[in-house]
Amino acid sequence: MIPYDVDIRWNYTLYMLENAIKQRPALQDFISNYPELKHLKFDTEQWKCLTQIRDLLLPFEEITRQVSRDEPTLSMIPSLYVKMEKLLKSIINKEGDYASFNTSLVTAATKGYEKFKEYYNSMKKNDIYWVTCVLDPRIKTKWLKRNIPEADEIIGRIKGYLKRAYPVKPELPSQSREISQKKKKSLAYEYLEEYGASVAVEDDIDRYFDLSGV
Repeated sequence: MIPYDVDIRWNYTLYMLENAIKQRPALQDFISNYPELKHLKFDTEQWKCLTQIRDLLLPFEEITRQVSRDEPTLSMIPSLYVKMEKLLKSIINKEGDYASFNTSLVTAATKGYEKFKEYYNSMKKNDIYWVTCVLDPRIKTKWLKRNIPEADEIIGRIKGYLKRAYPVKPELPSQSREISQKKKKSLAYEYLEEYGASVAVEDDIDRYFDLSGV
C-alpha cells in the first residue's frame, strides 16, 4: 500500500525508491541467482546515488503534501517558498547533508532553481500572500522582516492596500453617530461590545503594524 495519496505519481516514485533501498540485500541476491540480470546490478556508487535521490525528493514531497491538503492556507505559501529556496541553494552549494551529493543531482537542482525563481518572483509581486501572512496576530511582520530582503517595501505596499480597502471614516456628530451605529451594529459587534470592546476611529492599521510595544 502506498503511504500517501496526495500525488500518486510523486509518492509512488518515493515509495519505490524507499523499498528498493530497504530491500537492497534481497535484490542483490535475486540478481546474483539469475546471470541474465547481471547487467542490472548496482555497484556501491549507484546505490549511494539512489539514496541521495530519495533524500533530495523527501523535503519536496513534504512541501507538496502541505499545499495539497484538504484545507491549505495562503499564509503558509511565503514560508514554503523560502524553505524551498534555502533547500535548493543548500543542494547547489553542497552544504551540510548535501556536501557529498552526486554532481548530476546538483546540476538538476540548479536547473530546478532557475525555474523556481520565476514562480517565486511572481509570488513576491502578489500582495495577497503577504497580506495573509502578516494578518496572523501572533507573527504580524516579524517573520517577513526576518526572512525577506524586500520586507520594508512589501510592508509599505500592504499598508497602502489595507488603507485603501478600509479607509478611516470621519466621526459623525455624537447624536447622529449613535443612531447610525445602532442601525449598523451586527451581532458580532454587539457580542464584543458586551465585553467592553469598542471600534476606534483612529487608524488601526498603523497601530497593528507598530511592533514597538510587542
